[in-house]
Order: sequence, then C-alpha cells, then structure tokens
Amino acid sequence: MRCCFFVITTLLLLPLTVQGADEVSVRLLASNLSPYVGEELALTLELLAPPRPTAPLSAIFPIPNGFSGEELPLAPPRREGSLLLQSLGKTIRPLLPGEQRLSGLGVRVGDAILLAEPLTLRVQPLPLTGRPDGFTGIVGDLDMTLMADGVGNREIVLTLCGTAPLATFPAPTPHLPQGERLLFLGSDLQGSAPGERVLRRRYLYLPGDGERGGLTFSLTLFSPRLQSYQRLKVGQSYKAPALPSAQILPLLNGAALLGIILVTWQRWRHQSLRATLTYLLRPGWERQSRDESYRQLSERGVPPKHLTSLSKLWQKQDQARFAPQKGSPPTSREERELARSLRKAVDKRRRIP
Repeated sequence: MRCCFFVITTLLLLPLTVQGADEVSVRLLASNLSPYVGEELALTLELLAPPRPTAPLSAIFPIPNGFSGEELPLAPPRREGSLLLQSLGKTIRPLLPGEQRLSGLGVRVGDAILLAEPLTLRVQPLPLTGRPDGFTGIVGDLDMTLMADGVGNREIVLTLCGTAPLATFPAPTPHLPQGERLLFLGSDLQGSAPGERVLRRRYLYLPGDGERGGLTFSLTLFSPRLQSYQRLKVGQSYKAPALPSAQILPLLNGAALLGIILVTWQRWRHQSLRATLTYLLRPGWERQSRDESYRQLSERGVPPKHLTSLSKLWQKQDQARFAPQKGSPPTSREERELARSLRKAVDKRRRIP
C-alpha cells in the first residue's frame, strides 16, 4: 500500500511571562502559524506547576471561534525539574482566511486566571486559480489505493492514508460502467490525530460473473504540501474477455505472475517519501525531532550524503510554508528520487514494498 507522504511540522514555542503567579506558568503552541483554510493543525496548551499546587487548577482551553476541531487524548504529565508539565491538545481547522488571533486561553488558579501569550495565525485562502469543478473542500495530503484483485463479484477495499481528518471527508466518488453495481459494507479508521491515519472502506463489487470490471474512484483535494489542487484516481482499467474454459487457467496463472511482478516493481519505484520514512523509521516518526530521525536513519545504514539531501529537502519545505518570502516546494519527482535513494541504501535487494 502506498502511502504518500507526509510533510513534517515543528511546534513553535512562544514564551510567556506570567504576572502575579510564581508557581504556575502556561504557554500556547501551534504546529503551523500559516495554515490554509480547512487545513488541520495541532494546538497545545502547556501547564507547568508543582505536583501539589496551593490552589486548584482548571484549564481554559475551548476550541477557538472561527475553527472546527476535536480534543486529543490527555497525555500523562512529565517532570521538568521539581515541576510537572501537563500538555492539553486539540486539532483545529480554520474556517475563514485572514489573521486569526488565538487569545483568552490559559488556566484558572483558584480565583485567579493566567492567560497564555496570544498566537496569531495567518490563514491562507484556498486559491481560486485551478480550482476544479466538484471540489468539496477537502484539504490535506493523502494517498488513495484500491485492492480489487480477482474477477467476478467480490469484496474490495478502498484505502485513504494521510495526516488529515479522514473520517470527516466525503467519500471518494465511484465511477461504474453500465451494468455494474457497488454496495458499501462499512469502514474502519486506524491511527489518531495529529499523526497519520488510515481509513479503509469496504465494498461489495458486482461487475458480473467472470468479469474483472471497470470500476474507478476519484477524489479531488487541495494539497497544502504541493500548494495546488490534486485529483486522485484509482481503479480497474482492464476488463477480462470471455475465453473458453480450457484456456482460462493457464492465462490466469501467467497474468497473475506478470501482474505481481509489475505491481511490486511499480510500488517500489513510486513509493512516496513519507511512506519510505514510515517503513525505515516507525509510524508516528513525524512527531519526533529531525535529529532523532537522522540518527535512526544513520543506524539503518543511510549514508551521510542521503541524510544531507533529506535535510535540504525538509528545509525547502519549511521555506515554502513558513518563510516571509516563500520559495517553491520540492517537486514530487525530487521526493520520489530521494525516496528511491533511501530504499536502495538500506535494502539493496529491493525487499521494501
């Protein structure tokens, strides 16, 4: 399964000076200060306090006006010297473009209120140029794959993968040739925000006895990483011809072998950089520091020249997203070539899928 790619964001820490409270401090963090409308980002409120504060604490951390979002599971506190650091998290998505000031968030300490330093998000509008017909507002970097092997009536699985609120997105659009039918059976979601999530949608596909079928799915979205609209499309492109029964088995065996070879080679050749890093590191590597990723890749056998190339590509991504004068993001070809170099360096017999 190809999983594209994922762009790595670094939490931007803003200091806070709290007047009148010596034992408690609070600060607000955002994973992206310049998101697009509808793009998911992580918002974190950090509370630093003694293990036994002299007054009860309660967070003031609602979802800000002008945003949609959801709560993240509460992480266990960690020690910072003699104090405990508690992090509260949400994922939020801006609904309107322009400057959005996040203020009034903090903690109540007894009868006093301590507010974090406000953050200002500069929310970018989705471009009008190039917006395709039928765009439903999906914003995120996703991959889509279809497992529909076999012929005749059968169950198939459509998979979406990415760091986005997949469960809230409209379903990909099926395109069925005349006479074929498709029945939705259910779905399951793995992973959680703000990391990568995988949504699998199961269908009963009815192309007819002995038919491979011509079903395709499409999904139109805006990619913040590429800063452009994308149309994902997967599906069947071949319809099995009717053959005498004596000829079917040998041809199916040969076609199956050739198909396995071609699919394996294509998956290996076109595997995304994010999917490659997920294989070489571990799921959730996006939340660790880049230095830690470099260290783990070096332990896996990636040479320094490839680590330097990866560092330059990530810097180019950061400049395209966050620099005042934005540059051009890395091209898909640059990412694929680097992904191939990493795979060759680690797995010279090409066993990585």
